[in-house]
Amino acid sequence: MSIIKLKTIQKQKTVFQKTDKRQKTALWSKQQKPINLQRTILVLFSVLLFILTAVPAHAAASSIQQDLKDSYHTKAGEKTALIFQGRPDGAWGPRTGYLWEYKLPGTDEWIPLSQERLEVLHPSTNVQIDGTDARIDIDNPWYDDQRVTTLVIEKTPAELDGTQFRVTIGRYDQKQSVVATLNVGGGIKIDAKAVDGMAFEGQKAELSVDTKAPSVTYQWFKGEPAAENKIEGAAGKILTFENAAQDDAGTYAVVVSGGGKTETVTANLTVFEQPSVSPKNAAVGSEIKFSVNASSDYTCQWYKGKPGVGTPVGEGGNIFTIDSADAGSDGEYYVSVTKTGDADNPVITSNAIELNIASLTAQPKDTYAFAGQAASFDVTAPDGADLTEYQWYKGTPESKTVIENAVSAKLLFDSESNPVEKSDEGTYFVTVSQTFGTGENAETVVMTSKLAKLIVFELTCSNNTISAGEDVTLTVTGGEQQTERTLFRAYAWYKNDGNGWEQIDGASKRTYERHGVSGAENGTQFFVRMMVDGFILDSGVLTLTVYPEEDDSSTEDNTTENNSTDSDGNSGVNRGSSSGHGEVKILPQNQTTNPEPKTITTDAANETVPVKQSNVAGLETTTPEKTYLWAGAAAAFAIVCLFLLLVFGRKKRKEEDEK
Repeated sequence: MSIIKLKTIQKQKTVFQKTDKRQKTALWSKQQKPINLQRTILVLFSVLLFILTAVPAHAAASSIQQDLKDSYHTKAGEKTALIFQGRPDGAWGPRTGYLWEYKLPGTDEWIPLSQERLEVLHPSTNVQIDGTDARIDIDNPWYDDQRVTTLVIEKTPAELDGTQFRVTIGRYDQKQSVVATLNVGGGIKIDAKAVDGMAFEGQKAELSVDTKAPSVTYQWFKGEPAAENKIEGAAGKILTFENAAQDDAGTYAVVVSGGGKTETVTANLTVFEQPSVSPKNAAVGSEIKFSVNASSDYTCQWYKGKPGVGTPVGEGGNIFTIDSADAGSDGEYYVSVTKTGDADNPVITSNAIELNIASLTAQPKDTYAFAGQAASFDVTAPDGADLTEYQWYKGTPESKTVIENAVSAKLLFDSESNPVEKSDEGTYFVTVSQTFGTGENAETVVMTSKLAKLIVFELTCSNNTISAGEDVTLTVTGGEQQTERTLFRAYAWYKNDGNGWEQIDGASKRTYERHGVSGAENGTQFFVRMMVDGFILDSGVLTLTVYPEEDDSSTEDNTTENNSTDSDGNSGVNRGSSSGHGEVKILPQNQTTNPEPKTITTDAANETVPVKQSNVAGLETTTPEKTYLWAGAAAAFAIVCLFLLLVFGRKKRKEEDEK
């Protein structure tokens, strides 16, 4: 029993162990299924990645096996098929594709026939080759050993002769290419087109010819394509004239040869003269005319300024006119020319031409003088002329009198040889002639100055015969010819009674009166200093002659004597009024009897006037600041005194009221 029982127990134990093992195995298998699936996916992905990476690398390292010819020959109008059959060494890969491109003769650009790589998924694709319809076919599935792609042109034009085609095979960045050239039989089509040229004299000009035909030669001729007209060395597409001249203008022929064919085309060269201006040198107010020898077939535009950066002027046309030039018209001008309605011809620009508007640098100005004294007019002409000439006139340009020997920039009335007289009063102007250039190229410009006035003043005496006890009045006359401005005048009278010159206090008006002249004043000298419009004028010296009252005969004798010659040999000049009164002696200004200048006061309010300038040689100016300082001090002192009087007067009244 025991043994049987033991065996039974052991058998049961064994069964239990087997059952437990099967359960554990089933459980382990259940747990491992996801793990095995993941491993399987990982292995498959690794294999796929190897295929995608290893195959292009292998293909890139190999050369293309193909039978695309280096060149294809066909005839114009016939069907052409460019066939590529081959593959890279090694595996293909499912995304390997083709890229067709073409390059026209004479160009460097490869133009794709499609925007993407063509694969078996695109068995036929319509394309265009420079406007010509074509088709790309792809045969055989991707897993075949050989693949064929064909470029088909149903009607091949002659213009495609020499066109290159390139096929690029590969995928991603692993690509290989082959190239073939298409030769259209029956001769090439040159189809040459010449481009005209134009330029201004002295500038660069070009003629050119354009053709799409490859492998052609060129030869230029002046005129007909004959041996005598052949231009040596002119064997390119462009004929260049570095310094175009009028003799270069005309028709040129160019012979284009290639593929057994020859074609001749012509081009015209137009050479314009540089623009002109007339006159080149002119005065203000002159009419100026610019012109260029361009016909109505050309469009012109004028500019003021430097070429390329000027400002447009005028309304266009081959002639530009300035009706009345002014100082602003001076400067550089140029013109641009283009063929009307011809976009192939460029715009050409002329050289600059310069217009010189001559104007006087300084005009003569109004001036003032006392009779018997000096005066002058001045003018300044511009620099740069080869010859400058002057002529002064009295009057106006419409009614003028030539002043003899007045042919310099200064018109001078000399106080000694040609002093100012009352009859000299009036209007003056000058013409200035400037010549630019010499010989046939000489050009003369005549400039007329503005009008300037000479205002003449006189110092007169009221009485013809002055006896002791009588009154005498000295007066400044003149100034009837007013200038554009209102004359501002100030006066200061001086006398010399034998003790030197001194200013007469209170004598600051146009007239100076002496009442009850005594015999002791015989021989007293007077003169007046006047300021007018900023000029300081000194009159001549007037000598007062007083005759004894009781001796009429002696008075007559003295009058006769004083009309002769003074002790210095200077003749007495009668500068009396229009009625003949006031016989006095006016001495020349160069006598050293004039006093030192003093402050001049006005007629109206006895106001101090500063001296600004002088047209009298050697005249010194006063310092008006000192006069104003003394006047201010005096006014302040008067105010202080008045204030003190008021204060003390009030105080005194207060004291009296308190008492």
